[in-house]
Amino acid sequence: HVDGLTSPPDLRQIIAASHLAIVPTRSDFNEGMAMTAIEPILLGRPVVTSAVVPASEVLASACVLCATDDVRSFADALVALASDHERYGRLCDACLPLSGQFFDPTKSSQAAMQWALSKA
Repeated sequence: HVDGLTSPPDLRQIIAASHLAIVPTRSDFNEGMAMTAIEPILLGRPVVTSAVVPASEVLASACVLCATDDVRSFADALVALASDHERYGRLCDACLPLSGQFFDPTKSSQAAMQWALSKA
């Protein structure tokens, strides 16, 4: 373990032992496709985030969207979700169908680059 870094096997264990992931990216941070939002989905864990995280569009069915830059919104969402076991179950169930897209070679960055170059 190096400060600030977690090995992939350790990270998988941490996520698997969690109920969900919180991705509280702020609006002043320019983020691409957030692996911090995708990795929990791959392990069947829903994500609490905001629309500023681009992955939230692709993962919407397994995400709880909060108001961007609003800590209270995140806290309220967590409290509400903790008492709504049915909703939590639906979010967990939505993870598996979403995971396939991340293993589809036709949707990889390499495939996108090949497509773009073929159009040039």
